[in-house]
Amino acid sequence: MALPCSASADALGDIRKTGRMLWGGDQEGGGPYVFPIENNPSQVTGFEVDFANRIGEYLKVKAEFTQGQWDKMPDMLRTQKIHAIVNGYEFTRQRAEIMDATIPYYVYALQLMGRGDNPRIDSWASLRKGAGTARVKIGVLNGSVAEAYARTYCGERCDVVSYDGNTDTMREVETGKLDATIEDTPIASFYCKRQSNPSVPAPPFVMQWQDGRANTGSGSAARAESRGSRAVGGRIRSQRVEPG
Repeated sequence: MALPCSASADALGDIRKTGRMLWGGDQEGGGPYVFPIENNPSQVTGFEVDFANRIGEYLKVKAEFTQGQWDKMPDMLRTQKIHAIVNGYEFTRQRAEIMDATIPYYVYALQLMGRGDNPRIDSWASLRKGAGTARVKIGVLNGSVAEAYARTYCGERCDVVSYDGNTDTMREVETGKLDATIEDTPIASFYCKRQSNPSVPAPPFVMQWQDGRANTGSGSAARAESRGSRAVGGRIRSQRVEPG
């Protein structure tokens, strides 16, 4: 979870005063984190919805979801439209300069996804094929670690295309506009069985020890939500769905 480090008001005090914890997330392509309920799309579900609700219970306040574009979450935090980001926001040095982070609440790796009928993509090395071959086109979520990794790993030998939503990249792979996409393993596992003719041509790649963090804007709120994370961690169970 995250909040701006320069927050003028005590976010935790505001949460307790209003009795509400406003948390931000992007339900577009948000499974399994946060996504619309199929038969009631005005409501959201997902493991981060459960997580936020448990944090609210711990703080004795109501957790309320606020929709926003994924890469614009820091702006919503800075303008105090939300108290926290709870949406698979990876920890980076740049984000640590403007937001406080709680303890990690999940672990992930990066997964390469392509089409089953596309022989060009059969490993991570496929993204770095040498001169004389057509450049591979890879879709990534704008502002994500996947985007940073793709540009570092093969940016000089492939075309990295940024999108506002994960489902947009997977849809473009399905239609053939993209050769592949790089997704977090929870997203790959969730959506793989929902795609037509999907392929997972290589095992997940972990650049470093990765974690999802809830980002908050004040030290007191971050500490309180970290305590809540520890308190509810044993009561929320995650399911791993193997892609294939």
